[in-house]
Amino acid sequence: MTERLPDRFDSIEALEEFMTRPSPSLVDELGSTPGDIIVLGVGGKMGPTLARKAKRAAPTKRVIGVARFSEKGVREALEKAGVEAVP
Repeated sequence: MTERLPDRFDSIEALEEFMTRPSPSLVDELGSTPGDIIVLGVGGKMGPTLARKAKRAAPTKRVIGVARFSEKGVREALEKAGVEAVP
């Protein structure tokens, strides 16, 4: 069952928390998949959200994000979330 979308988000942080909250099935799937997780193009539009969601779903796995990191602050935000950033 998917989580119901709220009528509104009170902050960017609340929206990002919602968007990166993994479903139980994703937690199970990534937990049973061997190896690390790599996200190519992690600095793009969907990359940061995808990488943070993967890290939240599988906190003991290495999540590696590869990008040019042309947008200021993206690399640092990903590293703060536990994603290994590789330029």
